[in-house]
Amino acid sequence: MTDTQPPGARQPQPAPDGPGRMLTAGQVAALLGGDISARTVRAYWRAWGLQAYRVGKHLRWRETDVLRWIDKHPALPRRPRQGPRAPSAGALPIPSRPALFSAGVPGPT
Repeated sequence: MTDTQPPGARQPQPAPDGPGRMLTAGQVAALLGGDISARTVRAYWRAWGLQAYRVGKHLRWRETDVLRWIDKHPALPRRPRQGPRAPSAGALPIPSRPALFSAGVPGPT
């Protein structure tokens, strides 16, 4: 007999591919797209208000919940990324030496 499972043991069933399937953090990150990683999903799911389920020691998210959350939270348009900003005309000047010595206190000689 080549089967190593005891008689009467249940065979694992594949997860359904329908809308009720449970997703891993990596799958949720792929649905969210952009620069979102599985680590980010695991760190921020509570703050985002995503309902998660614990399966053993792992977190899983219901696909319908994630899709509903995406529909409720449309992305804001991003501003075009600009290079480093030059100081504006109204910016305070950067002192060349510590303020302690420029406030009338004798400095080092």
